[in-house]
Amino acid sequence: MPITIGACIVPLAGTVDSFMLVKLMKVYLPEQTALSNYGIYAGLVISLINVPTALAMAMSSNLVPSVSAKREARDWAGVKRDSAAGLRLAVVIGLPSSIGMSLLSEQILTLLFHSRYTAEQLRLGGQLLAISALTIVVFTLVQASSGILQGLYKQRIPMYTLALGVLVKIAINYTAVQQPDINIFGAPYASLTCYIISAGLNMYYVAKYARFKLDWQELLLRPGLATLIMGVLVFALSSLLGLRLYRSWLYMGAVILLAIAVYGIAAIKFGAIKRSDLPARFQKGQ
Repeated sequence: MPITIGACIVPLAGTVDSFMLVKLMKVYLPEQTALSNYGIYAGLVISLINVPTALAMAMSSNLVPSVSAKREARDWAGVKRDSAAGLRLAVVIGLPSSIGMSLLSEQILTLLFHSRYTAEQLRLGGQLLAISALTIVVFTLVQASSGILQGLYKQRIPMYTLALGVLVKIAINYTAVQQPDINIFGAPYASLTCYIISAGLNMYYVAKYARFKLDWQELLLRPGLATLIMGVLVFALSSLLGLRLYRSWLYMGAVILLAIAVYGIAAIKFGAIKRSDLPARFQKGQ
């Protein structure tokens, strides 16, 4: 029951957003403009964010039986190992996804939706996506830590932390979105705050109940350095290619593939990705 309730919290918050945000913006904007702003945020931005976060959900479901089996066998060394690896891989996958999508936000939206939206609307969507993309890494941590806690028979904790995050999100929406100078931009910041609260509390309880200390070098520093190298490359290529990235999937695909390759090499070099994380056929040199 706690798992089911927890899974319903975020969709419920999205439903609240659907009428809350428009109502708040209608105070200082024409109704059509308020609806358009919300449509860009919910229809374009959130739809794209949901693509990489689906992978986070799959990862978290794999952690539950693994951690649960080791906890049942009283294999606390195994619980610690799986928990630490689950959190680390969440950052390894989520952080470059966040930064890459944030840096290429307007270009991606333009390529996908240039025939359906105006340049001004796509510019707004790109600005919103640049902020919202940062929620990807935090959401992957929420999902990974929730899976670990469920495997440790602490199913209620993720439900409570996410509920608290959503309450803060609603409060920020109410206070920020009704300000004309903040407008719809309050919504992605509210969501980001929501997941930061939930992820932070979840990770505290993971460390407590899995009986280990979080290694911030493994968790953030190593993936962060690899992501920094990738981000500098993406920014440089984006500046060099200019409008060509807005018009050609060939250029966009080349930039994304190159970014993935550079990140993968850097992540292995810095130890963010370990040989044990790779498929068996790539571990032979270990």
